[in-house]
Amino acid sequence: MTISLVVSIAQCDLCSKAHTMACCGWLCTLLLLVLLPRAVRADDATCFVVTMYRLKYADCDQRGLKTIPDDLDSDIHVLKFTDNELTYLGIDEFKDYRLLQQIHLVRNRIEIIAPDAFRHLYNLQILHLEENQLSEVPADAFQHIKSLRILNMKSNNIEYITND
Repeated sequence: MTISLVVSIAQCDLCSKAHTMACCGWLCTLLLLVLLPRAVRADDATCFVVTMYRLKYADCDQRGLKTIPDDLDSDIHVLKFTDNELTYLGIDEFKDYRLLQQIHLVRNRIEIIAPDAFRHLYNLQILHLEENQLSEVPADAFQHIKSLRILNMKSNNIEYITND
């Protein structure tokens, strides 16, 4: 289950009419990303989805989830999935979310990444896999991500890059 919120801010009432997002953008961003998600979440299995500045964020952090939800909006750009219980990234794991630009999978229990886990993610630029339980990674695990700029895999115990 997801909760969606679309935010379109023309002017922040906390500033004078002469100042718009330049004045209050940081405050509105803080409210949307920090305060609102915690106030709106109904239960621990709910991911929070917010659209801000034309980017759609799905916040599934600290939900105790063992799989990537398949009921999120298909047009999300950022998936936050930190501090969950994911152990495996299967083939086409993100097939329903082809517009993803960032994936944050920090502090899960990921042990295995299938060779085609990231297939069809042509826009993915940032991938965080740090602090998981990876000991080997397929050499072709990231072959489909042509636009990848940041890959962070620190604090794993990677021993092998496999050719399988």
